Amino acid sequence: MTIETDRSVEENGVMESDNCSEWFPVRAVGVKKRFRLGRRKDWNEVLHGVDFAADVGEFVSIVGPSGSGKSTLLYCLSGLEKADDGKVMLNGADITRMSRQQVSVERRASVGFIFQDYNLIDSLTGQANVELSLRLAGKHMGKARELARESMYRLGIEHLSGAYPSDMSGGERQRVAIARTLACSPKIVFADEPTGALDSKNAQTVFGLLRSIASSGTTVVMVTHSLELAARTDRVVVLRDGLIVDSVDNPTRASLARQIQ
Repeated sequence: MTIETDRSVEENGVMESDNCSEWFPVRAVGVKKRFRLGRRKDWNEVLHGVDFAADVGEFVSIVGPSGSGKSTLLYCLSGLEKADDGKVMLNGADITRMSRQQVSVERRASVGFIFQDYNLIDSLTGQANVELSLRLAGKHMGKARELARESMYRLGIEHLSGAYPSDMSGGERQRVAIARTLACSPKIVFADEPTGALDSKNAQTVFGLLRSIASSGTTVVMVTHSLELAARTDRVVVLRDGLIVDSVDNPTRASLARQIQ
């Protein structure tokens, strides 16, 4: 996929105008991100001006060597981190021009995030964890309970409704986390190494769930180290040293292995 833009850039590198020829639910143009190195005054620039787009119902995976900036890019695309320069658009809304509170409102309305470490609340049951996301999205208690039950049933984990995270396996916790995300019917799902802590059987189950929601029209953007799983997505974006060096349609594991050597 190519991203056609007509950009004018000021001397400081900040984009002043961006006329895009196509609309995408997820779009980034010229995104840069840097972090301070400990207490020193030095900065480490992790992303060096990334252009990225994902279409409706597209399942895109982001791969690359460790330290290439994959998770940082995902966090910037989702609004969990604010880009230092460039533009990030979610469903047509420019989140780089929003306050942190405005970004949170936008994310709750249309975005779901699946973390590698599940991010479940240990003191809440499986169903209560799923309900919490709905309550934060503004659903009243009765509706939140109904939607939580439906989401858990859809994933075949209704038997975990009364279980606490400490009583669940890694695969069960991840499926509860996915149920929490899907209960809000997001238009976009970001997943950061969602199978990284799982055995092969549970990894296949979780990947199948992501493949299913993409097929139903949800845009899925996944960071992964698994070339086997990446090769089964619609498109693979290869990141190296904070820059996208390739975008591969209809990928194979062998072609990806050559790309990230």
